[in-house]
Amino acid sequence: MGTDNGGSPLGKSPSSEVGLPGSMTVDEALDKIGMGRGQAFSICVMSLFWISESMQAFIFFYLPAAMNDSWGTPADTVAWIDSSFFIGAFVGALFGGWAADHFERRPTLLATAAFSAVVGVACWWAMDFWYLTTMRFLVGLGNGAFAPASLTMTLETCPRKYRGQVAMAVAGFSAATGRLLAALLGLALYDEGYNPVPYTSNTKPKTPNPQPKPFNPEPLTLDP
Repeated sequence: MGTDNGGSPLGKSPSSEVGLPGSMTVDEALDKIGMGRGQAFSICVMSLFWISESMQAFIFFYLPAAMNDSWGTPADTVAWIDSSFFIGAFVGALFGGWAADHFERRPTLLATAAFSAVVGVACWWAMDFWYLTTMRFLVGLGNGAFAPASLTMTLETCPRKYRGQVAMAVAGFSAATGRLLAALLGLALYDEGYNPVPYTSNTKPKTPNPQPKPFNPEPLTLDP
C-alpha cells in the first residue's frame, strides 16, 4: 500500500485511523458529550413533524360519512382512499431511504415534508373521488419518504445509549399523539356538522330518505 510523506496510507490522515492514540469516532464523541440542548431541540422539532404527518395520514379514517353525503360514495369504496395513501407510503419509504443516503438527510427531510404538506392542502380542492385518491397517494409518497430521513437524522445526533428511547419518543409517542389528535378532530368535525368535502354543481348532497310511518291497521268493523 502506498504511503504519503508522513508514513500514513494515502488519502487518510493519522487522526482518522481507528485505534491510534488520540483518535475518536463520531459515536464515541457523542457518547462522551452526552445529551444537550441541541439534541433536545432536534427531538422536539422532529416530534412536531411526526405529529403533523400522523394527523394527515389518519384524518381520512374519520371522514367516510362526509364523502358519502357529498358524492354518494359507499364506505367500502372510500377505503380505497386510505389504501392509496399506504401504497404511496410504501413506495415513498423505499425512495426516502435512498435519497437520504445520496442527497443528505436535511435536504431530503425538507423536500419530502414540503411535498407532503403541499399535496395535503391540495386535497381540499378535491372535485371527485379519483382526484382525492390520487392526492392521497401523493401524500403517502411524501409521508413515507419523510420517515427514514427524519428518524435517521435525529438518531445520528444522539449518544448510542439514548437512541432507542429517542426512537420511541419520536416515531412511537409522537406518531400515536398525532393519531389521537386526528381522532379528536374528526369527532369535533362531526359534532359541529362540518362537511370538509367542498360541493360543486356535480356533487349535490344526498337528501335524507324520509322515515316511513309505522303501520297501524285500523280495527275491522262489520256493518249490521
